[in-house]
Amino acid sequence: LFLRADVSRDDSIHYLIVEGQPTPVHETEFARDSVFSYHHSYLPDYVAEKTQGQIPAAAVERFLLAELRAGTQTRLENLHHNPCVVVDAETQEDLDGFAADVLTAAQKGKRFLFRSAASLLTSLAKLGPQAVPATDMAQYRASNRPGVILIGSHVQKTTQQLQELLKDPTVFPIPIDIVPLRDRLDLAAALRQETLTKVQAALDLDKTPIIFTSRQELQFGDPEERLAAVPVAHLLEPLGRHDVFERDLAQAVLPDEVWGQPLGAGGLDEGCGQRAG
Repeated sequence: LFLRADVSRDDSIHYLIVEGQPTPVHETEFARDSVFSYHHSYLPDYVAEKTQGQIPAAAVERFLLAELRAGTQTRLENLHHNPCVVVDAETQEDLDGFAADVLTAAQKGKRFLFRSAASLLTSLAKLGPQAVPATDMAQYRASNRPGVILIGSHVQKTTQQLQELLKDPTVFPIPIDIVPLRDRLDLAAALRQETLTKVQAALDLDKTPIIFTSRQELQFGDPEERLAAVPVAHLLEPLGRHDVFERDLAQAVLPDEVWGQPLGAGGLDEGCGQRAG
């Protein structure tokens, strides 16, 4: 149930649109993560891989696209003994219909546990159109005060978007090399102050600062070492924390106008860029 980032599903195969072409996700860079890698796009096989065979592929129930569009309420109500189910969907409207069936079944006492991106939540909450359409966000301004763009994700798709953004003559790039922080957390305070100084310089030039972390994944000896590594918020502390770095930005140069995700660690976190102002 992941529709963001140009993702679709058909016949229980998870696709990502890469350069306009549907690509099985196991062929993309996301499948090569040093800890969370996977080798299958056919979701029953993915489940079997991730559960190390505790849920065999043959035991995974599939809701195919045609069935989803015809309605799944009866089948949802007939699920028993906590089976694993994979659901095909291509559009938000597909999920709207599925969510309606889920809510009806839940009102009759059924309970469901989902692993999903935000698209399903949008349908379950019946959010409807947003106040500012996505196509108009580039022109949206909360006020005349300046903003800041924070980018932490290291993946190629984000890097391509960043490279395109940096072509804009009104922006001011502020790269942050987070690699030294992996072993020298004592450098964080100086790096924070250096970054704030650069932000002020950008604003003095009437430009939008773009703060972005290193474009490569941090490397560790093995997956266990990476999982045991200092969390991103601590790795960049106090640089990457809402209550320190963003507070300093707000008080020093961007009163009341800074919001967004903590800075990612170039691979330790699946953060995404957020725009303020």
